Amino acid sequence: MISETGFEGGRDCRMDRVIDWRVKAGGGLLLAAAFVWAAWYAWLSGSVITDSWQSLGPVAFAKHPFDLRGSFLGSFDGFDQTWGHHWPGWAMFRSFLQPWIGFHPLFEFALGSAMLVGGAAAVGRLSHHVGGIWPWIAAAVVLAWPDLHVAVGMMRPEPFAGVLFLGLAWLVTDRESAKGGNLLIALLAFCLPFVHVVGVVAPPFLIGVWMLWHRLRWQRMRADGMFVRIVWLMAGWFCGVTGLAVWFLGDATRFHQFTQNLAAQRLSYHSLLTGFRLCYGNPFGMLMLALWMYPLVSLWFGRRESGALKFALWAAMPVGAALFSLLAHNPNRLHVAALVPCMVCACCRSPWNTSRFGKPAFRAVVGGCFVYGAAFQGNRMIDAWRTRGVSARPASQALVERWASQGRVFIPCSLWEAAAAAGVENARFYTFPNVATPDCRRDAERSLFASCANGDILLYEWSQRQVGSAYFRPEALMRLTFVDPLSLGPVLDEVTIQGLDGTRTYRVIRIDHPPVIE
Repeated sequence: MISETGFEGGRDCRMDRVIDWRVKAGGGLLLAAAFVWAAWYAWLSGSVITDSWQSLGPVAFAKHPFDLRGSFLGSFDGFDQTWGHHWPGWAMFRSFLQPWIGFHPLFEFALGSAMLVGGAAAVGRLSHHVGGIWPWIAAAVVLAWPDLHVAVGMMRPEPFAGVLFLGLAWLVTDRESAKGGNLLIALLAFCLPFVHVVGVVAPPFLIGVWMLWHRLRWQRMRADGMFVRIVWLMAGWFCGVTGLAVWFLGDATRFHQFTQNLAAQRLSYHSLLTGFRLCYGNPFGMLMLALWMYPLVSLWFGRRESGALKFALWAAMPVGAALFSLLAHNPNRLHVAALVPCMVCACCRSPWNTSRFGKPAFRAVVGGCFVYGAAFQGNRMIDAWRTRGVSARPASQALVERWASQGRVFIPCSLWEAAAAAGVENARFYTFPNVATPDCRRDAERSLFASCANGDILLYEWSQRQVGSAYFRPEALMRLTFVDPLSLGPVLDEVTIQGLDGTRTYRVIRIDHPPVIE
């Protein structure tokens, strides 16, 4: 005979399971909605086209895995043969899918959104020990982080790198997962240098913090349960950096492309003070700085608490990436955004969170990031509502397809995604689609226009003459062409395309006088 107490206990157990199921179902629906929203807004808004080209342009017409080539540049600097202009890891990963799923912006946005949502879900799961609604808020901070959404729209590798960094930090610090996971640690450490520039510098910070924690004493390091995992991490990272060096140095053409990119980046270097102001001299930057400073402060006050070493290792890579961004004199918040999932997890794992002052500090920092991210997404929803959900991408693709059917077409960088989605392989840029030194730009235009002939079409972006991102760039780098397109021939048509980011006007010019560049 079942007692009343036993019956009540069984009913409570069943109610707990029902509540748990409802919570999981609700969380799944929220993640699905976030996935759709991130991909849809990226489709509406258009990306910073230089970033999307250097991220996925190499695989726009790939025929097999690792088939990386610079699209729409012809034979200039060997871009029709290989790719060494930028970090290759994200393009390599995407090249495995290219033979079955061709390039299309909507699919690329969906892939980036899946990485973003997956990272946020993992953050919520790894922060469960905080209790209450804070694991949900931690996941929401990652889901709503502005720079990660911008990276999705740019087809950049930060969401993918964020998942890799998160998996690496979890495997290294979690004793239970280490069994059988050492090979996976080495694999992630190997991939990170290929995927992102901070993948080269962030893992050594984790290794360095672990070694300094043990005061560089071999006996103490050898007795630590993480010793084997750290060794696998060091081996994987070393092999990854070596492989990246072989990728660039093993081919003279690839190495030349890479050095040209470095030379262009040097023209935009800033002082430490200017770089700090550019990164953190605004409300969101200050909130981001608070999120980065919280682990340092909490580590100082909670360094003697249990679990302080694991917490320090979680915070090591994000803090190291932020320092590298400033010390490299080329600040870019998007680079640091790849470590946002790790940093949010680090804040949730701080041993200082349960103290008298630590708890309100944690809630203020993480809660502030949540409020700002919610406001940012709310503002985006208002913008999407005003445009009635109309994207400029179909019109851009139709414009390229129309004129490409009549012969060779020269395009600005803002139309590269449309040309790739339409499969127009014979299109060419009329100037180099990224920041470049004046000599490199002159050589690019000389090479590109050398193949043009009378009757070719040039789609000139009249309303945005600075074709490409001028973020952090001095005025000298904003002159993108040595050729005046209006001098090449008559204007056949003028097309205006309205999108969420504004209006773009393209003048269709028939080339009657091919330019000669000295």
